[in-house]
Amino acid sequence: MRLALTTLLVVLPLKSFADPLRFTADWESDWQHLVTGDVCQLVLEIGAYGEARFVGSTSMAPVFELQARRDLHARGPLEVSQYAPPWHPVAGARRNLGELLHIEGGGALARDDMALAMLAALKQGWHLELTAPARYDAGRTVVLDVNARSLAPSLHNFLDCAHTQIAVSWEKMSRTRITYEVDDHNVNEDGQARLAALVRFVKEDPSINTLYVDGHTDDSGTPRKNYQLSKRRAETVAQHLRDAGLEEQAIVVRYHGEVYPVADNTSVDGKAMNRRTTVRLAREGGQALVSK
Repeated sequence: MRLALTTLLVVLPLKSFADPLRFTADWESDWQHLVTGDVCQLVLEIGAYGEARFVGSTSMAPVFELQARRDLHARGPLEVSQYAPPWHPVAGARRNLGELLHIEGGGALARDDMALAMLAALKQGWHLELTAPARYDAGRTVVLDVNARSLAPSLHNFLDCAHTQIAVSWEKMSRTRITYEVDDHNVNEDGQARLAALVRFVKEDPSINTLYVDGHTDDSGTPRKNYQLSKRRAETVAQHLRDAGLEEQAIVVRYHGEVYPVADNTSVDGKAMNRRTTVRLAREGGQALVSK
């Protein structure tokens, strides 16, 4: 009897070469704040890859530098995204931030708005992923995980050290006053210029987490009328800030009518000073005080 021989081909699962080559900080690695002369650094070691660091000084806005021991990324930009770790209030959420400039020889660079956006994301507890095609393995990507774990103490020291113009301007910009004509609630050209400068300042300083917007009037009208007018003034200013791109949840709107004068209401000049909306900036830990 003739037996039919059947060849059984068993395909065993193999590790896909498309799996990303991932680097992350060791669990015991913490962010470090380092100072050399007038240069401030915020540094995180990323395992066998190298280090991520923010660098700033009193004369230079912070930049982000990725230093690699070996150039594993292919030519071209690195994509940057922020993602929420499991313990974050919006765990699993992800957002693309843009691109980093790849540096031949190993590393990447981000300046201006990108560096500040990355710093702000880390401050808010998001992790960062830097991704690009692998230099040597076709079809594979290299992923660097820059986490926010243990960032807070070193970030506070870094911002104190390297606020650039932010440190110089804080006293000037932390409280902005918008003034009005009688019974008016619209923001005039001078007020718009002040708010534009305020928005630029806030966007450059990721440590600012709250803006208190307080509307006020003089005592010319009835208490009810003054309360409603101060409400319109505060809400109009707050809308300007939202339209300029500031986060709605960071803006606290309040209105007080004539209750908190800063000058004598018996004079024309005093009344003019009392017709105002103030915007007060607060960094982490700031108290919710009435802006005068």
